[in-house]
Amino acid sequence: MKTSIHLFIISFLCMICFDNAFAQKNNPTKDWMENNKNFHLQAKPVNALEKDNVEPDAITAKDIVYTLPVVVHIITSGDAIGSPDNPTDASINAMIKLLNNAYNKKGTNYGGVNMKIKFQLAVRSPLCIATTGINRVDGSSIPNYISGGITNINYAGSADEVAVKNLSRWSN
Repeated sequence: MKTSIHLFIISFLCMICFDNAFAQKNNPTKDWMENNKNFHLQAKPVNALEKDNVEPDAITAKDIVYTLPVVVHIITSGDAIGSPDNPTDASINAMIKLLNNAYNKKGTNYGGVNMKIKFQLAVRSPLCIATTGINRVDGSSIPNYISGGITNINYAGSADEVAVKNLSRWSN
């Protein structure tokens, strides 16, 4: 019995000592990614294309920030710009800035990771016409829009959702 316990202990120690010598690497995929130069994308951000002293391998996918054009559709009740239902361009730009700060983790109020995404008001319409990225339309022509707002469940006294949303489709 004593011999079998000693044999068990010796076997156990041998397994511990030689286990790392013949085992696979802990994360072979990570090791391959770190050592394979072709794994990283060779894309360059637009501003780096102008620099002559940038090494080709210096720019990686982690350096690229994707810019997404957005259009803000404002359906008003016919009030002037600056009223509660028709915000100013400055207010809309401030909202876009707040959105960018949240996605890029700029500030102590934002957790998570930097998404490498930047939102920008569109400068071209779907027909390639110059635009500010802010589409303002008057919804007062839709029955019940001013008095009851909009609903998607046909609530009595409210405007039809499809009719209101059709106002915001380009090229209105």
